[in-house]
Amino acid sequence: RLEKGYLLSGVDFCWPQLPDSSDFLARDSWETNVPFGLDLEHDFIGKTRVISHLDTDARWWGVKYTEKGPLPRPGKEVSDVDGNIIGRLSSGAPSPSLGNLGIGIGYISGVIEGDEVLVVASPRKSVKAIIVRPPFV
Repeated sequence: RLEKGYLLSGVDFCWPQLPDSSDFLARDSWETNVPFGLDLEHDFIGKTRVISHLDTDARWWGVKYTEKGPLPRPGKEVSDVDGNIIGRLSSGAPSPSLGNLGIGIGYISGVIEGDEVLVVASPRKSVKAIIVRPPFV
């Protein structure tokens, strides 16, 4: 599932148990990079919410490790190369098709495809990764 970039309900877009849940993973179609079904010229339920989120550049992105390290896991923070937290992973696992390199998906802001980021695996270890648009394979 993860290698294909598929979201898993209850894991990737509904995490009410997070300590800072405040709608963290209650996302709409615009924010999840799903381009179909959104015609802002017509009225629809939720249009106000979608329009209110057009100001942010935070979107669902994939991260692919560029080095070996502790595997990406749900809830792990993603930072830019300067150490500023820019997102959090919702899913992560080794990718058998990519030689067991770590892959993950999460809600990340301020990035474009190909940007280098760090997955904060522990307080002492961050792993280099790049931003990709799923699917990974």
